[in-house]
Amino acid sequence: MALNKFALPTLLMFTLLAGGTALYPVSSAMAQEDQHAAADARHRGGHIEGHIAFLKAELNITPVQETLWGNVAAVMRADVADFEHLRQQGSAKIAARPTAVQHLQERAEYTALRAKSEQRFLDAFRPLYENLSDAQKQVADELLGQWHEEP
Repeated sequence: MALNKFALPTLLMFTLLAGGTALYPVSSAMAQEDQHAAADARHRGGHIEGHIAFLKAELNITPVQETLWGNVAAVMRADVADFEHLRQQGSAKIAARPTAVQHLQERAEYTALRAKSEQRFLDAFRPLYENLSDAQKQVADELLGQWHEEP
């Protein structure tokens, strides 16, 4: 199995970062980063089923592992829905030109959701990982166990 590390950035982060970064930029550099993150989030959210299918295929999930995999897939879908909901709330507020305090509140809400999302994924993925074969674990480690740094 040939895995392209540039084409397959960490799927865990890919899925969990569905909400982008800060909702209201405090600098033009952050504004550009936020715009890219928001576009990426829309793309990821719209293709979550493809990412779930991809990860399932790469991990070669067996029928015996299907129930555990179903838990992981459900968490991935829920995370995308939660981040989309937060993004929609932020989009509604952005027209009102948020204050610095409101901006920081939005960032705190995003950070809290991201932490919750990370924990939910870990809680769902750990039992699956414990039931993977060594070969499957190696693939999981390669896909989900590496940090992906942008160039």
